[in-house]
Amino acid sequence: MLVNAGMSKTITFNKDFHPEFDGYLSEQGTGVFISFIQSKQEGKGNFLKLLSELKEKYEWIKIPTPSTRMCMITLRKRFKLKNEYFKEPFNEWGQILVWKKKYRKEDLEEISRGN
Repeated sequence: MLVNAGMSKTITFNKDFHPEFDGYLSEQGTGVFISFIQSKQEGKGNFLKLLSELKEKYEWIKIPTPSTRMCMITLRKRFKLKNEYFKEPFNEWGQILVWKKKYRKEDLEEISRGN
């Protein structure tokens, strides 16, 4: 289900769209934020299946304030852990996992160095 929230759309999990999760996604332009989701059945590969589907559809995926488990899974799947400034209403720096369909040469060099 899509709910228009200004410049972004909120995608909620329901019986027709990944019922194995609670929470929502936030679509912005060509990308999506994964935020406040929880698997109803951990350890079954549901998160990897969701990531795979999202990678096909979007140019980028961001996961703000990721859990330790999300970091362990996504860092093996070409995500990069970065510090990013969160604007209003937060106005603070925070950790975020980032995946891009097309990386710049500099991004790929940084990933290969493990930074």
